[in-house]
Amino acid sequence: MKKFVFLLFILAIPALVFVFLRIFGDNTFEVNRFYQEGVFEMTECENALIPYTVDFQIINAFPQGEKKIVTAFYTAPCRPGDLKSKLYHLGRIYESLDGKIHVLILTHDCEIPANIWDDISVNKNDFQIVDISDKSMSELNCLFMLNEGKLIQEGLSKQDPFHLMVLTDAEGIIRGYYDGLSTKDTDRLLLESRILLK
Repeated sequence: MKKFVFLLFILAIPALVFVFLRIFGDNTFEVNRFYQEGVFEMTECENALIPYTVDFQIINAFPQGEKKIVTAFYTAPCRPGDLKSKLYHLGRIYESLDGKIHVLILTHDCEIPANIWDDISVNKNDFQIVDISDKSMSELNCLFMLNEGKLIQEGLSKQDPFHLMVLTDAEGIIRGYYDGLSTKDTDRLLLESRILLK
């Protein structure tokens, strides 16, 4: 009988701990807020001040309403296969978040194929494609703070920066950097977007 009570007690402990944490625990995850305090790391960017927010008007992009923004880079020369893949990942994120995000796609001297939206069920009004051919790479680096050290910290490389995606919140604060052609990174982008939307 003592063994039975002891065994019951041992089995009850994890259940009690779980119930306690469920009721009293605070299980929240904070999404990073980049370049909001500390020393600025990109001395070549003259107009960048802490706290930093992305000025979308520089690239004539006007995100709508209070939606969260996913910014995708697209490389030159124009590679429709890469763009299609990125649109697929972005479409998956868009659908998973019930269309609560605004997607900004930056292209460089690229004619968008007419069939690019085939097989992607999204509201095209929430997807804005902006040609940035008139902008230099250093201007884009400064606009989105593509700092080599910061990207390495995030597990990314600046070797092909046009594959990067940048997540900002409604105030233009950078909240994350992601590899636009990686399923793992788009899953992380989806998770962190969900947290921001709460």
